[in-house]
Amino acid sequence: MQQITHKQAIALARFIAELRPDWDAPGVEAALGRARTLAPAHDVAIAAIKAASIQHNQTPAIIALEGPHWRGSEHTPRHEEPERHERCSVCQKRQAACESQRLAGDDHSFRPDVRSERPTVDVTATVAGLRTLLEPTATPPAPEPLPAIEDRNPAAVAVREAVTAHDERTD
Repeated sequence: MQQITHKQAIALARFIAELRPDWDAPGVEAALGRARTLAPAHDVAIAAIKAASIQHNQTPAIIALEGPHWRGSEHTPRHEEPERHERCSVCQKRQAACESQRLAGDDHSFRPDVRSERPTVDVTATVAGLRTLLEPTATPPAPEPLPAIEDRNPAAVAVREAVTAHDERTD
């Protein structure tokens, strides 16, 4: 499989930026860089041009993703996640990438992500089971009624008492 070269990607990015003025050439070039390992150069170029011709595609990042612009191509990009045991539990990179990073002076060695070996827990069922085991240790006290709204504000109480006292004197 002949991958698209950097020189070809620059030329194609300029062409696509002319087709789609709302896409800048560096953004298209970056998307082509991500797509270059997915298919041969001619399929990447065709998919990129097709992606640019679909008006609802808002950014060139779509080029490297699965979609209708890859139809008719012998290759359809597949972005497969590594299995958990193939991924490092510290940096989340594949084993080869983690080990090469270690050679470059990183601070850890590859540790496989073994979470998949743990049993899965049905949280909803566990919570429901725990609720059946709970028993109150004491009866909660009855809530005390709140005082009337006019009795909550000391200034309002003082005014009411003053008015009441004034009314009693005038009667």
